Amino acid sequence: MLDIIILILLGVCLIIAADCLLEKYYDLKRIVEEKDDFEKLMRKQLELDAARLKAQEDLLHEACRSWAEDAGSDE
Repeated sequence: MLDIIILILLGVCLIIAADCLLEKYYDLKRIVEEKDDFEKLMRKQLELDAARLKAQEDLLHEACRSWAEDAGSDE
């Protein structure tokens, strides 16, 4: 009788441990997916910032060129 009670208790402990491990696994999986999503978002933001910076650089070069042409024609 005592053997059966011990086996039942060990089975319950095993089930609880397996449940805890599965919960931790799914939490870790969710965190990794969120991290991947965040990295994709940051990569996209970096690409947008680079494109914006390139556009500003092009505008600045064009303004400087135009200013130099205007200054050259005024002389």
